[in-house]
Amino acid sequence: LERSLASNPNSGLFRYAYATTLACTSQPENALAQCEIFFRQSPKDSNMGAVCFSQSVTLSLMGRYLEAEQAVSLGIKHQPTFPWLYVARACALSGLERREEAQQALVLAREIAPHFSLAKIEEGWRLLFQKDDAEKINSLLRLAWPES
Repeated sequence: LERSLASNPNSGLFRYAYATTLACTSQPENALAQCEIFFRQSPKDSNMGAVCFSQSVTLSLMGRYLEAEQAVSLGIKHQPTFPWLYVARACALSGLERREEAQQALVLAREIAPHFSLAKIEEGWRLLFQKDDAEKINSLLRLAWPES
Protein backbone atom coordinates (compact mmCIF):
# COMPACT_ATOMS: atom_id res chain seq x y z
CA LEU A 1 0.00 0.00 0.00
CA GLU A 2 2.80 2.41 0.78
CA ARG A 3 4.30 1.83 -2.68
CA SER A 4 0.89 2.29 -4.28
CA LEU A 5 0.48 5.59 -2.46
CA ALA A 6 3.98 6.66 -3.41
CA SER A 7 3.19 6.15 -7.09
CA ASN A 8 -0.36 7.54 -6.83
CA PRO A 9 -0.56 9.77 -3.71
CA ASN A 10 -3.97 11.18 -4.65
CA SER A 11 -5.74 7.82 -4.82
CA GLY A 12 -8.65 7.89 -2.40
CA LEU A 13 -9.03 4.12 -2.60
CA PHE A 14 -5.39 3.45 -1.70
CA ARG A 15 -5.53 6.04 1.10
CA TYR A 16 -8.68 4.41 2.51
CA ALA A 17 -7.12 0.93 2.32
CA TYR A 18 -3.96 2.16 4.05
CA ALA A 19 -5.90 3.91 6.83
CA THR A 20 -7.96 0.79 7.44
CA THR A 21 -4.89 -1.45 7.46
CA LEU A 22 -3.22 0.81 10.03
CA ALA A 23 -6.35 0.79 12.20
CA CYS A 24 -6.61 -3.00 12.02
CA THR A 25 -2.98 -3.39 13.07
CA SER A 26 -3.26 -1.24 16.22
CA GLN A 27 -1.73 1.91 14.73
CA PRO A 28 -4.61 4.30 15.44
CA GLU A 29 -2.75 7.61 15.29
CA ASN A 30 -1.30 6.76 11.89
CA ALA A 31 -4.70 5.55 10.70
CA LEU A 32 -6.33 8.82 11.71
CA ALA A 33 -3.60 10.78 9.94
CA GLN A 34 -4.35 8.87 6.73
CA CYS A 35 -8.08 9.55 7.15
CA GLU A 36 -7.36 13.27 7.45
CA ILE A 37 -5.27 13.19 4.27
CA PHE A 38 -8.13 11.39 2.52
CA PHE A 39 -10.64 14.05 3.63
CA ARG A 40 -8.39 16.86 2.38
CA GLN A 41 -7.57 15.22 -0.93
CA SER A 42 -10.84 13.48 -1.75
CA PRO A 43 -13.81 15.35 -0.23
CA LYS A 44 -16.19 14.01 -2.88
CA ASP A 45 -14.82 10.47 -3.14
CA SER A 46 -17.39 7.68 -3.30
CA ASN A 47 -15.58 5.97 -0.40
CA MET A 48 -16.34 8.83 2.02
CA GLY A 49 -18.76 6.73 4.08
CA ALA A 50 -16.31 3.86 4.37
CA VAL A 51 -13.50 6.18 5.48
CA CYS A 52 -15.80 7.78 8.06
CA PHE A 53 -16.61 4.27 9.28
CA SER A 54 -12.93 3.42 9.63
CA GLN A 55 -12.24 6.73 11.37
CA SER A 56 -15.16 6.25 13.75
CA VAL A 57 -14.15 2.73 14.78
CA THR A 58 -10.56 3.88 15.27
CA LEU A 59 -11.70 6.77 17.48
CA SER A 60 -13.96 4.45 19.50
CA LEU A 61 -11.03 2.10 20.07
CA MET A 62 -9.11 5.10 21.42
CA GLY A 63 -11.98 6.00 23.77
CA ARG A 64 -12.75 9.18 21.83
CA TYR A 65 -16.46 8.42 21.55
CA LEU A 66 -17.82 11.90 20.86
CA GLU A 67 -15.45 12.32 17.92
CA ALA A 68 -16.34 8.80 16.78
CA GLU A 69 -20.03 9.66 16.78
CA GLN A 70 -19.36 12.86 14.83
CA ALA A 71 -17.31 10.95 12.24
CA VAL A 72 -19.98 8.32 11.76
CA SER A 73 -22.69 10.97 11.44
CA LEU A 74 -20.77 12.46 8.53
CA GLY A 75 -20.46 9.00 7.01
CA ILE A 76 -24.20 8.40 7.28
CA LYS A 77 -24.81 11.72 5.55
CA HIS A 78 -22.70 10.52 2.61
CA GLN A 79 -23.72 6.85 2.56
CA PRO A 80 -26.99 6.34 4.46
CA THR A 81 -27.48 2.75 3.27
CA PHE A 82 -24.09 1.44 4.45
CA PRO A 83 -25.13 -0.70 7.45
CA TRP A 84 -21.68 -0.81 9.05
CA LEU A 85 -21.95 2.92 9.71
CA TYR A 86 -24.87 2.24 12.04
CA VAL A 87 -22.88 -0.48 13.80
CA ALA A 88 -20.05 2.02 14.31
CA ARG A 89 -22.58 4.57 15.57
CA ALA A 90 -23.91 2.04 18.07
CA CYS A 91 -20.40 1.42 19.38
CA ALA A 92 -19.66 5.14 19.73
CA LEU A 93 -23.00 5.76 21.45
CA SER A 94 -22.35 2.85 23.83
CA GLY A 95 -19.09 4.53 24.79
CA LEU A 96 -21.05 7.71 25.48
CA GLU A 97 -23.47 5.67 27.64
CA ARG A 98 -26.39 6.48 25.33
CA ARG A 99 -27.72 2.92 25.19
CA GLU A 100 -31.20 3.62 23.77
CA GLU A 101 -29.73 5.55 20.84
CA ALA A 102 -27.11 2.84 20.37
CA GLN A 103 -29.83 0.20 20.22
CA GLN A 104 -31.75 2.26 17.67
CA ALA A 105 -28.64 2.48 15.51
CA LEU A 106 -28.44 -1.32 15.51
CA VAL A 107 -32.12 -1.57 14.60
CA LEU A 108 -31.37 0.61 11.57
CA ALA A 109 -28.33 -1.49 10.67
CA ARG A 110 -30.43 -4.64 10.79
CA GLU A 111 -33.18 -3.06 8.69
CA ILE A 112 -30.59 -2.46 5.97
CA ALA A 113 -28.81 -5.78 6.52
CA PRO A 114 -31.24 -8.29 8.10
CA HIS A 115 -28.52 -10.98 8.16
CA PHE A 116 -26.50 -9.01 10.72
CA SER A 117 -26.34 -10.82 14.03
CA LEU A 118 -24.30 -10.19 17.14
CA ALA A 119 -22.23 -13.31 16.47
CA LYS A 120 -21.50 -12.36 12.84
CA ILE A 121 -20.47 -8.82 13.69
CA GLU A 122 -18.30 -9.93 16.60
CA GLU A 123 -16.59 -12.49 14.37
CA GLY A 124 -16.04 -9.80 11.74
CA TRP A 125 -14.28 -7.58 14.28
CA ARG A 126 -12.16 -10.55 15.41
CA LEU A 127 -11.07 -11.22 11.84
CA LEU A 128 -10.20 -7.58 11.16
CA PHE A 129 -8.60 -6.32 14.34
CA GLN A 130 -5.89 -7.33 16.76
CA LYS A 131 -7.26 -9.36 19.68
CA ASP A 132 -7.41 -6.55 22.27
CA ASP A 133 -8.95 -4.09 19.82
CA ALA A 134 -11.54 -6.64 18.69
CA GLU A 135 -12.50 -7.22 22.31
CA LYS A 136 -12.82 -3.47 22.96
CA ILE A 137 -15.12 -2.88 20.01
CA ASN A 138 -17.10 -6.06 20.73
CA SER A 139 -17.68 -5.00 24.33
CA LEU A 140 -19.14 -1.72 23.06
CA LEU A 141 -21.28 -3.64 20.58
CA ARG A 142 -22.59 -6.01 23.26
CA LEU A 143 -23.64 -3.05 25.42
CA ALA A 144 -25.79 -1.79 22.56
CA TRP A 145 -27.20 -5.06 21.25
CA PRO A 146 -31.01 -4.92 21.74
CA GLU A 147 -31.29 -8.49 23.05
CA SER A 148 -28.53 -7.94 25.65
